[in-house]
Amino acid sequence: MPSLSTYKISHPSDPQEFECLMRDFCDLYFQGHSVLYGRPGQKQYGVDIVTTCQDNRLIGIQCKNYSRTEITPASLDRMIREAEQFRPVLSRFVIATALDRDVALQHYIFTVSQQRVAEKRFPVDLLFWDDIQDVIKKDERLMKVYYPELYYGIGRVNDLGNNEYPNLILSEDEFRMKFLDASVRWNIREMMLVDPFAGFPVDLVIACDSFEICMDQMITRACTLNQSNTYREICTFMNALNHFTSVLARYADLVDEHSCRVMNPYALRDAEAVKRRIEACRRQALEDYHRAGRL
Repeated sequence: MPSLSTYKISHPSDPQEFECLMRDFCDLYFQGHSVLYGRPGQKQYGVDIVTTCQDNRLIGIQCKNYSRTEITPASLDRMIREAEQFRPVLSRFVIATALDRDVALQHYIFTVSQQRVAEKRFPVDLLFWDDIQDVIKKDERLMKVYYPELYYGIGRVNDLGNNEYPNLILSEDEFRMKFLDASVRWNIREMMLVDPFAGFPVDLVIACDSFEICMDQMITRACTLNQSNTYREICTFMNALNHFTSVLARYADLVDEHSCRVMNPYALRDAEAVKRRIEACRRQALEDYHRAGRL
């Protein structure tokens, strides 16, 4: 299924904007109150942001808006030594970087942090942009403020005149309501209640195709919700509906320009078996539909 993890959101190129983004990120990530510390030209002891946690612990964050691999074990050691001069003493020190995740640096910082904890000194974390953006993409407020082109779909227009960014659905309730509205608009329940041996309108088939196209777009736009129960249940229903309609397509034929029914010789010879198979598909689709609508 689509996932927002396939979208690589870029970090702000301006260092001050990156610090503001990280301040708001730290509010969310550490569940505390975060402020920018000092201003350019003042002694900051390697701390750009201070987060006060609910238990009054202080977390110092240094922002490194690098676009190239400019962080080394030696530079990490220098940052940590500088942060040790901060007063009052920090409970944790975090280096937030715009670099992509690097296993060598991760291993080094894990080792250093473990040694520091054993020596009763504050631990150290290294956050890469991969880690940071995963949190940002799950938060509606951060997406609205810092990535409105993704949230509202106001992104650049490509050579074909199409928006490069989908209008992402970030609310689970919104996604469920759009799913139910679309199912009513395209008469999906009616489609699942047809008697294929008695005949059913071609219009329902066309409407079902339109619904599946609509839902494919909606599921892509709702990819931030891919871990939610509603998202999974709607995807399960869409798979069941697709299975149901594919079975009908295998056995049903056009009667005229307005209607279809199961009438091919193979299906008629094994009518009861075909009926049982269609009924099982139909029941499964209905159950999945109701479950998705209730969540």
